[in-house]
Amino acid sequence: MSGSGSSPIGSGRPPRKRQFPFGLVMLAFGLGLGFYGGVAATKRAMISPAWVQHIFGISMPAAAVQSPAPLAAPTTPPSTPAVAAPGGSPAVPGTGANSGEANGSSAPEKSSNKRPPDTKDLEGTWTVTDSLSKDGGPTSTMTSAYIFRSDNTGEFDANGTKLYDFHWTPSGDEISVDFDGEGPDANQPWNAKLKWSLNDDRTVLTLVPSSGKDPRSFVYSLGPGVYHRKGI
Repeated sequence: MSGSGSSPIGSGRPPRKRQFPFGLVMLAFGLGLGFYGGVAATKRAMISPAWVQHIFGISMPAAAVQSPAPLAAPTTPPSTPAVAAPGGSPAVPGTGANSGEANGSSAPEKSSNKRPPDTKDLEGTWTVTDSLSKDGGPTSTMTSAYIFRSDNTGEFDANGTKLYDFHWTPSGDEISVDFDGEGPDANQPWNAKLKWSLNDDRTVLTLVPSSGKDPRSFVYSLGPGVYHRKGI
């Protein structure tokens, strides 16, 4: 009966087999993959815009700005030596009567008045002096004067004495003059048309009868008159 309730010596649980550490390998693989991914992400973030770098907490140092090299100072041309003037004092270059020509410039010319003449330029007193001799007698002088007013009235004078009043009407390069008094034809109103022209400074007036006769040709048998503005 002894020993019937106990197991034989040496009997028990079979020994355990050691399992492969698969979990440890996966952990190591995960760590390696994460390390590689972090390095790759960091490299990409370093060349990414600033807002991406800010998300990854990367602070890139500002690139140093290279300052441009200083410009070389302009060289000063040698000054022209002063030449002594005949009086002993040194002459200053660029002065004198011919300095403008030496520098390739000249004094500005006065601009002439190129405005075409207007009949308003006729307003005023115009005189011409002629020499007269009757039948070979002694020579005398006679000064004729046309006075044109702005209201288109006027008068013709001889040696300061008024001979005729008139009204004048501009018509292009002519003026039509209606004289008061008896003219060449006693049965017709006395009218003469005169071509007029002025010089550039409006001081010389030329009157040439184109039809009819003015007092100068009617009374003194004289041709076209060249009148000068009185007071010039």
